[in-house]
Amino acid sequence: MYTNDDRFHVMHADNADNWDLQIKYVQKRDAGSYECQVAMGTGIASHYYNLDVIVPTARILGREEYHIGKGSTINLICVIENVSFNLLDSTIMYIKKF
Repeated sequence: MYTNDDRFHVMHADNADNWDLQIKYVQKRDAGSYECQVAMGTGIASHYYNLDVIVPTARILGREEYHIGKGSTINLICVIENVSFNLLDSTIMYIKKF
């Protein structure tokens, strides 16, 4: 493997035919084409894989700032997009910024 990035590891179990590439803490910049290359007596065999990194986004609908009276009720709607998992199995929190 040709990288000095410690997040990338090649994993291989004894007596196994497969070699796995593990990328820890995947980032958007990790997206792209990856090549698996095997040197054989007859030459080199290659296979390419394309990695797409999906970055979820969250936003609250409406204006950036609201002014409401004390004791009033406000409903905030959070829209989450680009998710590759089931949101029903997730925890969604609203955090007040100071």
